[in-house]
Amino acid sequence: MIYPPRFLSKPLLLALCVSGTFSDAIAAATDQLPTISVVGSREKAFTTNAVQLGAFRDQTGLDTPLTVQVVTRELLDAQASTTLFDALKNTAGVSRAQIGGGVYDNLSIRGIGAENRANYRLNGALPVVNLIEMPLENKARVEALKGVSALYYGFVSPSGIVNMVTNRAGNTPVTSVEVRADHKGSRNIHGDLARRFGDRQQFGARFNLSAGEVALGAPGYEGERYFASAALDWRATDMLSFKLDLEQIKKDVPEPMAIVVPTAVNGRITLPSPPNPDLAYTNPDWQHTDARADHVLLRSDLRINDRWAATLEAGRAETKRERVSSQFQKYDLATGEGEMQAFLQYGQAYSNDNLRLELAGMVDTGPISHELTLGYTANKRFQAGPVGSSVTMGQNLYTPRAIAWRNVTAPTVFNPSTITDKGGYLLDRLRLPGDLQLLAGLRYSDYENRAVEGATGKVTTYSTNDVSSSLGLIWSVQPKLSLYTSYIEGLEEGGTAPGNAVNAGEILKPALSKQAEVGIKGDFANWQFAAAVFNIDRTQAYTNAQNVYALDGLARYRGVEASLAGEVLPRTALYATAMLLDAKQRQAADARQIGKRPENSSQKAVSLFIEHKLLAVTGLAINTGVYYTGNRAVNALNQAYIPGVTLLNAGASYRTKLMGNETTLRLNIENLANKRYWAATGKGTLGVSESRTVKLAMKTSF
Repeated sequence: MIYPPRFLSKPLLLALCVSGTFSDAIAAATDQLPTISVVGSREKAFTTNAVQLGAFRDQTGLDTPLTVQVVTRELLDAQASTTLFDALKNTAGVSRAQIGGGVYDNLSIRGIGAENRANYRLNGALPVVNLIEMPLENKARVEALKGVSALYYGFVSPSGIVNMVTNRAGNTPVTSVEVRADHKGSRNIHGDLARRFGDRQQFGARFNLSAGEVALGAPGYEGERYFASAALDWRATDMLSFKLDLEQIKKDVPEPMAIVVPTAVNGRITLPSPPNPDLAYTNPDWQHTDARADHVLLRSDLRINDRWAATLEAGRAETKRERVSSQFQKYDLATGEGEMQAFLQYGQAYSNDNLRLELAGMVDTGPISHELTLGYTANKRFQAGPVGSSVTMGQNLYTPRAIAWRNVTAPTVFNPSTITDKGGYLLDRLRLPGDLQLLAGLRYSDYENRAVEGATGKVTTYSTNDVSSSLGLIWSVQPKLSLYTSYIEGLEEGGTAPGNAVNAGEILKPALSKQAEVGIKGDFANWQFAAAVFNIDRTQAYTNAQNVYALDGLARYRGVEASLAGEVLPRTALYATAMLLDAKQRQAADARQIGKRPENSSQKAVSLFIEHKLLAVTGLAINTGVYYTGNRAVNALNQAYIPGVTLLNAGASYRTKLMGNETTLRLNIENLANKRYWAATGKGTLGVSESRTVKLAMKTSF
């Protein structure tokens, strides 16, 4: 185990630290600073004024010519969100892929898989490794930048960027404790402490500490999680400031079995019935994933003068896992009897070392104002993904049984690889007469992939450089309404040829993606809306008729998205999104795939969350959420589809005072109808859903 002492000791420790000794120590250090009240406008319900992604950091949504959806802290709290998928289920077109959750959230955006080592960011900068559950306790918001994003982020999947923005110390001190539990046996306690201090309030510190037990209600599914973070900042002078973020995440839980898609018969696949989630998660007590992640991110901002500023960001994300996973295969559809193959993968290690230098400023040329951003970024990505041994044993899909451990001594073979992605970029935002903005950007990328075959020691190296571009046009029709169009190119890794190909082991050149988008955005008194039409052409690799693995494939993702958020009626706020997607294979080695839908892509998706604050009972609010995802193909030949599903959630919250302290009580019920469904598919597997979950929470601020 990589965990601190037993969970039962943690609530006492946290409560003492947050409400007593630790709080007193901070108060003493800050010379008993009084509470400072700031008078200003409050963010509207479920909406925000700015995004914190890429080259558009601190820009308003109206000035961002791409689809960006922001899930605010208020919305996260109302839904009792604890995972990334909990947050992003509110953004239509985001779905689970391959697995059904439990250990971490493998996500797909617009039918395209998000790369777990590159597409997830902390504070818009550091690429964290999404192979462990990303905590939300210390996050102010979760953002999804949909589509191609190479200008700022380099070699990434064209699915989009998922960004987590941390909470920091504000002018109002924070001391709070929250206790959460659900009827399946999960329980968690979380402490949040924030202060500003110094003679000019130049120092800020915010600490979060959380610990708990994880359960899904199924026999054998019990584990632990632990999380700690610090967000520190220092305004050294009026011109120079520093921010430091530290996170440590630990989670040790059984990993749910992946269900292998059956073999096609006469060109069709018959899928099994979704099993009972409260049984399907049954695992041997030895089948655990024991993971730890550490994140550190330092940012420094220097205001050179009134028109120019420089930013330096440097960070490291590191994840290590001791993993025993399994898949269920060769089973009888009627009886559920089959075999479970368990894979031992000890010593998994992943890291990202990231550096960014940026200079931003303004230059006027006659009536045209140029907002220039010139930057350099370098990311070194290492992974040691071992190929371990495996063991096969009998099991049943519908009535799982306990399985004893079998000793396996086969050695683990490591295949380490290092990817270096460096690049320089230039973005010019031209503010033109007539309320027009023209955005033009170029990125030069220098890429190298070095892989070592563990069994033979053979080293394979591939390097390349390329230039990608982006263009955008924004017309402010009114101060609160804008029209935009944009074009952006992206690069992602081309992949490595499989062992059965003629060019086995060859690392392909980067794959090019192109995206065009046209949209409208509005930001009014109490609500915001956006709508866009998009088209993504994505180059893909496959093994062609000559048995050569090559970048000859092409998939097209074309669709429409819309969103509406805010207080649409007095005391009633909503967050609604919808997407229609027409995704098709345009070129493929197998002619039967042409015209077919890419796997795990849904043609329709809708999310709707409504919260109403009752006038008759002060402090009481009720909410409901409806989430629909259409059917999704299990493979490129569309030989079967997991059915579409509509899920219903409900909840209530009550704000009051207990012993003079502000307290919020919450009740949330997820999957209210207790539906059984396939939550995900992709890469030849099916992910099991979760059953109805009743959550309770109490948060007290001191």
